[in-house]
Amino acid sequence: MTVDVEDTPVLFRIKEECCGCSACFSICPQKAIIMLPDVEGFLYPHILTDKCIKCKCCIGVCPMKR
Repeated sequence: MTVDVEDTPVLFRIKEECCGCSACFSICPQKAIIMLPDVEGFLYPHILTDKCIKCKCCIGVCPMKR
């Protein structure tokens, strides 16, 4: 199976574009988002591209993208 990473949603490019609220993590129907700590211990979402179905629910729920 090939994974098309081009269509995978981009939750943020820099940390300032993410508040770490985990709304995307909570809404993902495939459990394709995990929360990983940065060097300071703050959690940020990471999309598991092999599980992502590209429904973009994560983008729709993100308070930083409204």
